[in-house]
Amino acid sequence: EVLRLLNAEAILRLSRTEVGNKTEDQLGHLESRGLVKKSGSAYEIPLYSAYLFARNLSKFNQLARKCVRIVSYGHNDNLSPVSSDIEFKEGIVEAFPSVFNEVIRLIPRHEKIDSESGRRLVEFSIPQAVIREVLSNAFAHQDLFSEGDGVVIEIFQNRVEITNSGRPVLDPLHFLDGGPAIRNEKIFAEMKNLGLVDGQG
Repeated sequence: EVLRLLNAEAILRLSRTEVGNKTEDQLGHLESRGLVKKSGSAYEIPLYSAYLFARNLSKFNQLARKCVRIVSYGHNDNLSPVSSDIEFKEGIVEAFPSVFNEVIRLIPRHEKIDSESGRRLVEFSIPQAVIREVLSNAFAHQDLFSEGDGVVIEIFQNRVEITNSGRPVLDPLHFLDGGPAIRNEKIFAEMKNLGLVDGQG
């Protein structure tokens, strides 16, 4: 049951770990990393593990509303016609590259001709490194215990808005002068180990 709910293949692939194909070998590896907990003859899946590695978040009652959603609008407000509305149901570690690529595909861009080489270049309205950083922080600091939705990314013609439900990690009065803060230590640590977040929080 655990391996039907958690994407063990993704865990092993992303961590570059080789483990036998036997169920007990894979469960043992997950347990050694703290991603599952043995309880008698059964295993428990902590909420943070499901959020990271679920094959389908909707299979977990508390995470059913935490799927990542991307909504793209034709103009500059959310009353504009919706040009695309996509939901990603897998855990955020496996969803991350798909979400990133879809955001990059949808954000406004323009082409210019390089004056030296004459080559046609594509310039994005928001640097790709900025998109990656904001996404990784939104995922790492998701409030798993809030009743709101998961990360919602709204793409307009002149901006991108990323909304994360729950209370802020920092006091809003100290957004600019507050030090690093981490809401989910285990989620952040696992994402950092897999190269999905940088820094201290």
